[in-house]
Amino acid sequence: MSRLTIADVNESLNAFKKKVESNFRTSNAKLKAIEEKIKEHDEALRKIERDINDTQRQTTKNCIILSGKHLPLPQKDAREDCINLFTQLVKRKYNIDIDANEIAIAHRRKNGTIIAKFIKLGPGSSFDNLRNRRGKGSRNPNKDLQIYANVMLTKTDGKLRFMASCAQKAGEIHFYDVLPSGRIGIRKEEGDSMIPIDSFDDIKPFLTEKTLKLIKNANKDRGANQKERRAARRNKQDAGSSDESVEDGEKMDTLEALENVLAKD
Repeated sequence: MSRLTIADVNESLNAFKKKVESNFRTSNAKLKAIEEKIKEHDEALRKIERDINDTQRQTTKNCIILSGKHLPLPQKDAREDCINLFTQLVKRKYNIDIDANEIAIAHRRKNGTIIAKFIKLGPGSSFDNLRNRRGKGSRNPNKDLQIYANVMLTKTDGKLRFMASCAQKAGEIHFYDVLPSGRIGIRKEEGDSMIPIDSFDDIKPFLTEKTLKLIKNANKDRGANQKERRAARRNKQDAGSSDESVEDGEKMDTLEALENVLAKD
């Protein structure tokens, strides 16, 4: 049997080292390939989400929702004329005349809000006058009347609008609005062009520490409001009655949190 020399040991160690390095390079290449695949899948998923959101916008952008604590409760014993009620409330809150012939349909939602779908959307239409309220105090006139008119948004756009409202309060942007396309638009500085916001990536640069703090506080207020609604619902049930105005209240989270911010404008 031959004697093992130091050279033999070094040769074996070098061979083992090369094998380990080769295996590492192979594993690393496989890992990078997997990471690229995940990245591709994530990008494809985001595109699908954007496409779905854009499709949903086509059915929401011509609708306006009335919400707020001072909305009349639904009539239990008679069928409501929601178109007439909608026009009256808008007149009281915003002093804007709505042509009832331009509304295709209006109805109550489960949470008590009123939604109206408009036929005419162009300049000079009732929809355009109500959506594009301009001037100091025009967005929330008659502040003692807690009724608010907002273009119906998709769930994603509703969250983006809420974030934009907090960014405005934090001084990170000058202005935000709902664009005719149904997207949220922001203006960084006065006089700048509106920047369309399609996703959370677009709003991220404006989510500073101050903005995030406002969002956190608004979410706390929302949680407190939800507890009050649940308590009110339980009290109604204990009394043997129901109240549709507080039904499904959790679904108003983004809208109510936004309204709490806007009410201070």
